[in-house]
This record gives sequence, structure tokens and C-alpha cells, in this order.
Amino acid sequence: MPHRMILRLSKEEPVRLLSHLDMQAMLQRALRRCGLPVAYTRGFHPHAQISFPLALGLGFTSDGEYADIRLTRPADPHECRLRLSAALPEGFGVSALCVAQGGQKLSALMHASDYRITAESGEALIRGTRAFMSKASVTARKAGKGGEQDVDIRAMVYAWKPEGKGVTVRLRADALGALSPSLLMRAVWEEAGLPAQTPFRARRLDLVTETGRSLFEGVKGN
Repeated sequence: MPHRMILRLSKEEPVRLLSHLDMQAMLQRALRRCGLPVAYTRGFHPHAQISFPLALGLGFTSDGEYADIRLTRPADPHECRLRLSAALPEGFGVSALCVAQGGQKLSALMHASDYRITAESGEALIRGTRAFMSKASVTARKAGKGGEQDVDIRAMVYAWKPEGKGVTVRLRADALGALSPSLLMRAVWEEAGLPAQTPFRARRLDLVTETGRSLFEGVKGN
């Protein structure tokens, strides 16, 4: 069975406008610099064999960016963390790292994503979220593999909680579909009587399994 390095990264304010593709390229460069036993593709332009379970929306920060990196042999997790931390640019950090053998793909274990959302008007944010959650269904146009379609996004919000001037929400994120904070907030602002493009900030707290455990803990226990 192949050896894997499961990586959980943080993405901070200085790099929040870095796209997911840019982050992939950054991690490829960091892995080359740190000299870990990473498995590479064959051909003229070899790349580290990495899979990502869920892309983060542009402009958001995160405590839960995951990467599943294939290794050529076992490696010491502590040494991997030290080397990779030193190779990452400012704005990224290693929140957790483990080395596993075999096991399920991250996308198969993933069930939901937790976010902390804040806005200049915390009162309107909480009021709009409460009104949104009180509805039996909320239909919105959502992009998918087959193009845009009408989707009940209310069913994709599993839980919410007001916290200070913001809210935390648990959004659907599995192999069949995911709800982004951007699409949710357009509906929330409508409920609050504000323009759909009213600014907000979102930070992904983690990806979680169906039992509510951190995806990282789910991998370790798999």
C-alpha cells in the first residue's frame, strides 16, 4: 500500500487573494525545496503526486487546507513538519501533519466544512442567517459539472451558531457537492435586506467527517 503524507495547512491574511491553483504551485515548489521522499509523476515535467479534497474560495483565510501527498517510502512526521514549515512562504503554516499507509481518500471521508463568517454589520449578519435558517428551503442557482442548476441551498447548511458579531456555519462538503460561503451569503444578505454583494469575511475552521471529527483525526483513525 502506498505511503501518504497528510498535510493540514493554515492560510492567513497576507495570502488570502492567492488562488487555489497558485497555492498548488506554491506547495509543489516547497516540496521540491525541502527534500522529502515525495513521489513524482513521470514525463518531461514531473510533479509531486498531490490531491486536494476541497478548493478554498478566493479571498478566504483558513485553518483547514488539506493536501494528500504520496511518498516513495515512510518518513518521520516530525522531520517532515520541520522541513516543510521552513520551505513554506509567509502566510502559510503547517497546522498538522501525519504519515499514513493506505486508507481512504480525503474526499471520501469529508462530509462538511466549518466556517467563521464576519461582517461590518454583525447584527445584520446574525439577523439574516437566522431568517435563512428558519426557512424550509431556499433555492439558488449553483454551478455544477452539468452547468448551472437550481439547488436547495438551505438543505446544505447543517448547523449555525451566532458568536459575538459573527456566525459559525457547517456547510455541506462531500464528494457529490459543496456549498460555498459566497453563495450562502448572497441569500443571507437578501434575508437581511442588504445588497447581495455586501462585503463579508470567511475563515474555514476545518473540514469534518460525518461523525463531526476533524478530517485530520478521521484520517489518523482510518
